[in-house]
Amino acid sequence: MVWRSAKGFSLVELVIVVLILGIVAVVAIPFLSTANEKKLILAAQEIAHAIQFARDEAVRLDQTIGFEIDDNNQRVRVFRADLNSTPPVISYDIYHPLSKQRYDINLLNHSFAKVESISVDTRFFASCSLSTAVYFDSNGVPRCMSPSSLVLSSMELDLALDSYAQRVTLHGVTGRVTVR
Repeated sequence: MVWRSAKGFSLVELVIVVLILGIVAVVAIPFLSTANEKKLILAAQEIAHAIQFARDEAVRLDQTIGFEIDDNNQRVRVFRADLNSTPPVISYDIYHPLSKQRYDINLLNHSFAKVESISVDTRFFASCSLSTAVYFDSNGVPRCMSPSSLVLSSMELDLALDSYAQRVTLHGVTGRVTVR
């Protein structure tokens, strides 16, 4: 009688393969489930960097440089303001230091950052007619575009994507930007 070896897998081999696949799944699932959270965090950081860049450039160049939040189109643009004309003239001619393109963050078409909604809550020490456009004076103090002498009290941008939320805050007078 000749014994032929059976072709197939033993129960031990199958258990080992299932165990390895289970470990891979446990490691990979957290990375897949937080992809939207990471996109939202990146969007908040992009906006915070744009605001901080506008402030730094205003101080460095001794010019009125600011940013504009377009919450409907999920867009942030950095601009130069001429306050000597009435109404003030805004020029979008500030360039990103790395990409050398105009500093214009369009989150609807961004490769890595994403938001579903942006909510803007701007507070000034008096009434500001253009609250989504803020400029920095040469001392780095955030101000209203109209009237231009009005100092910002605070600006909070609430970003949302799925069940995740981020807040970018521009603190009045100091011009400090925080993300949480």
